[in-house]
Order: sequence, then C-alpha cells, then structure tokens
Amino acid sequence: MIEIKDEHISTLLLKKIIGSISPNEEMELDAWRKESEENETLYQKMLDHEYIERQLRQRSLINTERPLAEMLQRITPTDFTNGALSDLSHTSKITLVLGANG
Repeated sequence: MIEIKDEHISTLLLKKIIGSISPNEEMELDAWRKESEENETLYQKMLDHEYIERQLRQRSLINTERPLAEMLQRITPTDFTNGALSDLSHTSKITLVLGANG
C-alpha cells in the first residue's frame, strides 16, 4: 500500500513541476506535505531545479557498465553447474544475479 501511495505522490509531484496539477490534487499534495517534515523536505528538493540538476550530474558520473562487465567476466558456466541453478538458462542466471544485487 505504501508503494502505491509513493507512486501516487510521485505523480502529483510531477504534475506540480510541469504545471498540470488540479486544485484537488494540489490539496492532496499539501496534505501529504503536512504529514511529516520529511515529506516537506522531499517536496522542496523536488521543486528545486538546481538540486535536480546536481543529482542528474552526479548520477551521470557513475559508470555502471564497467562493474557489470567485470562481474559477468567472473561468472563462468561452471559456477552454475551444481544444484538447482544448473537447469536455468544463461540469461536466467544473469537475471537472478542482477536481481539479487539490485
């Protein structure tokens, strides 16, 4: 239930940012903001264009391709030949590993 509310609040925040929020949605977003100081802080951050730009720049500096390639090189077919994992396809094994790390 919390995830659904979080997704709904995310949608309301997006509508607020792009200027398409309705009066009823605005009231709902205001009520959420008043629920906690954490909500208000998040609201302020999401409306701060400079904060968003900094976050996007910071994320663009993180190279996820190299660590993924290195991990895949370390995984050999013999790693999965014993036990229940031996019946999985190579793609399923990679998905399983990535899912466990995500």
